[in-house]
Amino acid sequence: MTRNAFRAAWAAPAIALTLLATPAGSRRAEAAPRPALLQTMAAKNCLLQAAAFAAAVTQWYKAWDNYQMSLPNGTESEILEAAQELDQAAQQVATTGSLLSACLFRYL
Repeated sequence: MTRNAFRAAWAAPAIALTLLATPAGSRRAEAAPRPALLQTMAAKNCLLQAAAFAAAVTQWYKAWDNYQMSLPNGTESEILEAAQELDQAAQQVATTGSLLSACLFRYL
């Protein structure tokens, strides 16, 4: 994975912030407006999901780097341990990414 690909992974929080900065429900004239408190709570929830996703991507990148470093000279157990760490980090990215997507889906 290149550094440019890693930078692209940070686009999700930026998209989340952009979507949250636009007026919610601007395209839905028939939808009843939500109270400001609920909109604020939903926006904070999405921001928290975006932060969790960014942390998960960072952890995945560290696990990927650890796995790559263990391949040339690592023992079998070190490589397997690094692979398990990478798998757990990938699962965390998938989980937090799906939660972030579900949160942002409300703004589409």
